[in-house]
Amino acid sequence: MKKGMKKINGQYDFERKWGQKAKDIAEQDNTTTEAIYSRVARFGSPYQRKAKPGMWELQYCKTMWELSEELDMHPLSLINRHHTSGSVYKTASGKSHPSRGTGDRSQWESSPNYKKLPWLHELHPDHDAWRKGELDYTKYGV
Repeated sequence: MKKGMKKINGQYDFERKWGQKAKDIAEQDNTTTEAIYSRVARFGSPYQRKAKPGMWELQYCKTMWELSEELDMHPLSLINRHHTSGSVYKTASGKSHPSRGTGDRSQWESSPNYKKLPWLHELHPDHDAWRKGELDYTKYGV
């Protein structure tokens, strides 16, 4: 046991406060327990992965990779559609367009950023409000 850690009723302070062991959260996010402790020190919660949401997370409440899977488009095609029409859900002509398959996904799915986790963990208190687009970002400095 590390110095300064107390075990009360079979639980350490972290587990009593957050409802899960740091090791369990780290396994869910495929990271280390030190990274989880760092999140608590930086953001005040082990369930917040980044200080602020990215551009895609702000506008669409999804990561670019989630949008790519939803629309079955290559990420670069998604970026191009966003820049030409202002929305990933519309073509340059402004009409809503069903997605088209991109063929072999294995090339871009092998990217180290593929399946990148969203900025908030599912257990974060603001996660549902963020996904619905109802989150007030002022407390996050956005």
